[in-house]
Amino acid sequence: MHAAEHLRIQYDFLSKTVLLEFNGNSHVLDQRYEDKDSAERAATDYAREHWEYVPPAPTRQ
Repeated sequence: MHAAEHLRIQYDFLSKTVLLEFNGNSHVLDQRYEDKDSAERAATDYAREHWEYVPPAPTRQ
């Protein structure tokens, strides 16, 4: 997987918003997420729906 194919997610604790970037696209979700986990889930869902993002398969240990 190339670096351009990684989903980048930045949660801002002060504004409770999330910036996501993927493959040259970027978007801010401004729904006031209470924690980083919920912001990351929303960002991943947005990328899947709007940018055809496919998360990497979980790795086995």
